[in-house]
Amino acid sequence: MLVPQAAPDELIRHLGKGLTRRTLEEAHARALAITYEEYVGQVMEFLGEQARATHGNQAAWDEMRLHAAGLIEGALQVQESG
Repeated sequence: MLVPQAAPDELIRHLGKGLTRRTLEEAHARALAITYEEYVGQVMEFLGEQARATHGNQAAWDEMRLHAAGLIEGALQVQESG
């Protein structure tokens, strides 16, 4: 598993309270900017066979980065709501 399982609401609250708005905005931009080719070139060699089978295609990469961006958007909303 690439990311430990945590309840999304808990993770979002933790990120929203623990990171600055600027950090979250930069993380959001970077999550969306990393291409599949960059992911393959920088990450795939470090994954085991099972993780490569599960996370080694374009659709899986798109899902992971959109999920990360969504969590970050939630953290930004936590900050806005106080």
